[in-house]
Amino acid sequence: MQSATCTRRQVASRSEGFPGAECRFPPRAHVVAVKDVSDDPQTEDTMQFLVLVWNDPTADPYVPAEDNIEAWVAEHDAAGRRREGDRLQAPQDGRTVRVRSGKLLVTEGPFVETQEQIAGFDLLECADLDEAVKVAADHPMARFGTLEVRPFWNWES
Repeated sequence: MQSATCTRRQVASRSEGFPGAECRFPPRAHVVAVKDVSDDPQTEDTMQFLVLVWNDPTADPYVPAEDNIEAWVAEHDAAGRRREGDRLQAPQDGRTVRVRSGKLLVTEGPFVETQEQIAGFDLLECADLDEAVKVAADHPMARFGTLEVRPFWNWES
């Protein structure tokens, strides 16, 4: 099994545009382990899940002392359940892209008007949806935001 480590650039902490929300993930360098999983027996009996991390103005107030994201990441990276994850910049820094009647329409920021916005993501590899939900339930943003857990499409079925 090949492995390599690379360091991503430090992501700027920008919470502008999230009404009433503080910065929930402090800026830090992210280290991503890259490995060849083609011979990894764990991947044969697992499914991939995307966990969308949403800011949620109705959630418990953010308490930095209760934010255990580093411990959650370390635990699930070491167990091989978390393959990737990161925080996203504020919605107004993105673009909504649509093609209608052959014409490209690009809108600044999100398409929908809502206070709940996607703030980040994690890519999990778990045995089933129940395990993915259990892993997500331990994520600090399950308390301070909302997590949406969705399986990847199975192209073989």
